[in-house]
Amino acid sequence: MISPSAAPTDVPVPGTAEEPTIDLISSGPPPEVLEQMAHADAINARLRASGREIRFALSPDGCSLRIELRDTAGNLLRTLSVSEAAAIAAGESE
Repeated sequence: MISPSAAPTDVPVPGTAEEPTIDLISSGPPPEVLEQMAHADAINARLRASGREIRFALSPDGCSLRIELRDTAGNLLRTLSVSEAAAIAAGESE
């Protein structure tokens, strides 16, 4: 049995080569995440140019997610199905 006062043997010692480090200055999202963000921004810009935006909201019962098509003033135009939202994102419909 290990004594509660015994030092753990598998914990890196601060200041040694075994201590894990995280570079917070030069790290960032992976390139594929940046590409997805740029694509989402392009979809958003296209929708805003047509006076619309898509918002995601919890249903009134809090159990599901709603996809809402709104005008740029925030007025709900209609609730979208997943396939309708995907078609809008693909530029097939608005």
